[in-house]
Amino acid sequence: MTGITPVAVTKEKRKKAGSLNHNSKWDKAHWKMHLQGDDSEDSLFTLPQQRLISSLLTADEWIEEESNDLAELLLANNVLVDEA
Repeated sequence: MTGITPVAVTKEKRKKAGSLNHNSKWDKAHWKMHLQGDDSEDSLFTLPQQRLISSLLTADEWIEEESNDLAELLLANNVLVDEA
């Protein structure tokens, strides 16, 4: 399973967990179970996705979905092809 990975995850797109608009906390034990550090078929996430999640866990941050440009996100993940 590859899913869609956020692109251009800059510091301004990251928010602190527990902030006003996102009062959630990471269940770090739960997430660390899914971060195997490899790209095997048994992994729920690709290696780049695992690195991103680990980085977010470490910094206690999250990415607001609305801060991503949908077209850019789909193009970067090869879901859409720019035919221009």
